[in-house]
Amino acid sequence: MDNKTRYDLMVKLSDFYVKNVQKNLDEFNKIRVIAGNFTHVLSFIFIVATLTCFSLAFLFFTFILIFFLPNSYIIPSFNIIIVFFVISVLLITILCTAIIRITYINESYKKHMKHILKNDDVKNKLPSSADSEIKKHLMVKFLQIFGNLNWCYGSEFGRWKNIEFIKSWKILNNPISAIDDYITGEYKGINLKICDINTSLFRIEFLAGEVFFTGLFMCFYFIWLPVVLLSSAVFFIKHLTSKSFNGVFIELDMNKKFEGQTFILEKDNIKDNLTLSKTYEKVNLEDSEFAQEFCVYSQNQIEARYILTTSMIDRLKKLKEIYKAEYIRAAFKDEKIIIMIQTGRDMFQMAGKSQITKETFIQLFDEITSVLDIIDILKLNEKLGL
Repeated sequence: MDNKTRYDLMVKLSDFYVKNVQKNLDEFNKIRVIAGNFTHVLSFIFIVATLTCFSLAFLFFTFILIFFLPNSYIIPSFNIIIVFFVISVLLITILCTAIIRITYINESYKKHMKHILKNDDVKNKLPSSADSEIKKHLMVKFLQIFGNLNWCYGSEFGRWKNIEFIKSWKILNNPISAIDDYITGEYKGINLKICDINTSLFRIEFLAGEVFFTGLFMCFYFIWLPVVLLSSAVFFIKHLTSKSFNGVFIELDMNKKFEGQTFILEKDNIKDNLTLSKTYEKVNLEDSEFAQEFCVYSQNQIEARYILTTSMIDRLKKLKEIYKAEYIRAAFKDEKIIIMIQTGRDMFQMAGKSQITKETFIQLFDEITSVLDIIDILKLNEKLGL
């Protein structure tokens, strides 16, 4: 992106900030605090609800078993029942208190959102996160700075479904635990899709849901406990034996239609390299520096060498340096290229842990432009393409 283009975009960024953010900055920061409190209370509710389910299940099964025990065990068993009854009542009381607290948080959230929207058109729901709530209000307007770009929150795109266009690339094997952003549109005549995704097993809201619903399942279908434990073990092993990904997944148009599919993966990704080597041919390139970092697999050796010219290899290496990425992956198929950049953090945030300021939007601006710059770096908008 040349200096003039960047300057023009910065002027639009300043106009956006003055018109949409500055006057409501205090309200946005209050929503950030409210949503943070909501997350903490909701996590607490998940934990207490799970413990309550386990306590009630234990109480139920102990009560059933007492009828089959000898008389000498009845008094000790009643003591156990009394203890778990007290624990269950205490947990239920704490749970109800936390739920009441959630309702107060909801009312506070709606109050501040009504102030920002200047009307009563506020959905009667709890805030999911400060980032998502503020983005729903600002992100569409923010992306107008760059032209024809659209945004939706990841859950609206299909967080818990198979993401077909990602799955079809066969380059990301782990289940996706979070899609924070989904951006589509056109820039410099190139159609694009951008996802900020995370496959980490330790994404807190992902684990909270898994633990809670697994806890319910174990309580009400106690006899299936071995099945639950086995499926959970498979789930954990699948995650722990594959590299997690936390970064951006970018799909871009190219000026070339490919007959086969070509993959570029980091060399130390043993599992995925082994998977691809079973169905695709390994391509050996002359660039020794590139070969030390990456492995290339393709359905068409000739086409892969045509794609991975010296200039294309240099551009891919430059991308890794610019982003200071732990690794990048790429794939070519049909008339498209995808780039996966492991940034190790959530991209495109409007409301993090710190106060929202003008610098928050400057950083977001820099992140968006750095992705759009890939079109220039790879020269995708040129007729020759490669």
